[in-house]
Amino acid sequence: MLRHVGSKLPVQLFLDSASEYEHKLCNTSLASLDVQCLNMDDFLHVPKSANYSTPHFEKFEFKAFALIFSSFQNILFLDSDAFPIRKPDYLFDVEPYKSHGLVTWPDFWLPTISPLFYEIAEAQMPNRTMKSRASESGIMLYDKARHADSLLLAAYYNFYGKYYYQLHSQGAWGSGDKETFTQGAVVLGNPFWQVKQNAVMLIPGEIHYGSGIWQADPELDWKSNQKKTGKREIPIITTMFAHLNRVKFDTRRLNSLLDELTSETKEGEKEEWSRIWGPDYNSVVKKAGYDLEKVIWEEAIKATCEHSLLDECERIRNYYDTVFGQDA
Repeated sequence: MLRHVGSKLPVQLFLDSASEYEHKLCNTSLASLDVQCLNMDDFLHVPKSANYSTPHFEKFEFKAFALIFSSFQNILFLDSDAFPIRKPDYLFDVEPYKSHGLVTWPDFWLPTISPLFYEIAEAQMPNRTMKSRASESGIMLYDKARHADSLLLAAYYNFYGKYYYQLHSQGAWGSGDKETFTQGAVVLGNPFWQVKQNAVMLIPGEIHYGSGIWQADPELDWKSNQKKTGKREIPIITTMFAHLNRVKFDTRRLNSLLDELTSETKEGEKEEWSRIWGPDYNSVVKKAGYDLEKVIWEEAIKATCEHSLLDECERIRNYYDTVFGQDA
């Protein structure tokens, strides 16, 4: 998706416990896109003579250590289900990243961090208002030079996540790593910018299978907040990212995703397909400026089927042709 929107940024893709074959296949499949596949296990190799074992990361712990092990200093971190809908390359060269070195995006919910966390950390609890929002960690801009200590502290919070996740979320929706990165900066007194523009539901209305989050352009968000007290025109804040936090386009499990998009039919009948965002997909097209869902499937087919003979590729292509009306 980065390449589809014209991004020239080099990419490192971290794999969790990939076999040698999977690692090689990843690098072969994505080499033309300037993507380097890295296996997390290679960074966690422990000599047999060591008196401690290799740590095993759960899903939330993975993110902080991927940031640490990346060879990049300036990082646009994207979860596997977060996509840019416009070219994001310039974000490293403009505010708020230039002055803060860490940019995060909001979740839907009010922050629920326990006051006990700040007592334990011996840090001042920030002022909260009804406009304050929790963070989401599926999209981040991170300068590892300026925020090396923040990142290491975030890794600590994640490594001991069974304690800190509860302190950060207190059982609220989306409990996990999402507050660890901002709180690493808060505790150490390091600057960061959380986008002020509220997160917007991908499809308005109640949360359902195809739900996701629109996230704003941080530069325009910054400019808007700088101009609110002046008489200058406030810029319209456009959308920069889509985070499909309830739909996982895992190229290894696209068949399972298709199962979710198939209506029940009698044995022997042709499968009846549906879009992820259902009949309301036109609102997504209007927001993104193009058919985002169609493009995601096109890229998934390229990544999955052009260098592989997976059995499910025929079904995936059949789904694409039927739903989107043309060959992949």
